[in-house]
Amino acid sequence: MSKISSADKGPRLPARSNRIVLILAFVALLSLALVAVYGRYTELKNQTTAAADRESKTSYVAPLPREIYHGPADAAIVLLEYFDLDCPYCKEFHEENEAILMRQFEGASVAFARRHMPLTYLHPQAELKAEALECTMTQSSKSREEVIDLLYTTAIGTIDEATKSLVGRFGLEEKAFTSCLAQGSSKEVVGDDKAKGAIQGVSATPTFVIFKDGVERARVVGNNGKEIYAALRLLVAEQ
Repeated sequence: MSKISSADKGPRLPARSNRIVLILAFVALLSLALVAVYGRYTELKNQTTAAADRESKTSYVAPLPREIYHGPADAAIVLLEYFDLDCPYCKEFHEENEAILMRQFEGASVAFARRHMPLTYLHPQAELKAEALECTMTQSSKSREEVIDLLYTTAIGTIDEATKSLVGRFGLEEKAFTSCLAQGSSKEVVGDDKAKGAIQGVSATPTFVIFKDGVERARVVGNNGKEIYAALRLLVAEQ
């Protein structure tokens, strides 16, 4: 019986080579694991950032009494419009769909509210109109809606034009009105509305942000009465 010599068993890797191969394999596996962990960390970080962005854009600030024009002040559902008095689509909503929606949800826990969002890069005089509205309401006993009706249909580019259009019509004290506009007494009100809109990510008018119990549930951009109605109807049905 012949014996197999060590030379006949085939080549052998030195023990040191085996260790190097094992170390390289371990490093490769560790690198893959680190890449996977970092990828998951990045994904979670991005999700957290996106959630924070969404939260900042939908932060709810309950409407002030001056902002609510229909419905109960403590309504569970709030249709909040960001509007520009020189925006033709805001004017269309005001004239075409606003009254219809108010009738459709009469008696429901739905409040209709407005905040100023004058887009001065499109409508340079819109901010003056917004300020004129607020200055008028500091004196006038007329309804806010009546003043808005006039401002939507009147071109106002200067304080003089605002004075001629509003003082006599609404029985205002002229000196107090012009002083209000000239000194910027209502700028803070308009600026506060714009700041709230910026936080909520509003960049076009009209934008309707629909809240229920302080949480944004829908958003409609433009004069789309059917879409607004559908969103409100769904929320009312949940109650």
